[in-house]
Amino acid sequence: MAKTKQQKGPLGPAKLKAFLDEHGISKAKAGLGLNVSHVTIGNWITEKASPIDDRRKDIEIWTGGVIVESDWETEAEKKARKDRQVTPFVADGAV
Repeated sequence: MAKTKQQKGPLGPAKLKAFLDEHGISKAKAGLGLNVSHVTIGNWITEKASPIDDRRKDIEIWTGGVIVESDWETEAEKKARKDRQVTPFVADGAV
């Protein structure tokens, strides 16, 4: 299921397709389980669209952790997360 070095993009689409295939789940049945249309499932698999953050978590829960939220991250999202600097809150104002 893992992508090779030549493949680009997030792992989520291929992992979702593999999950559905391995379990004999149709796009319609997956859509019912995730409360989206079968068209949306198809768009996620073909990378025409990517699930929003809430749906990424839903997919993780629905697949029992086989597909995790970060599997849907693009390189730009990974870079943004890595570059993001957050300083923890400290009550006395010290950082």
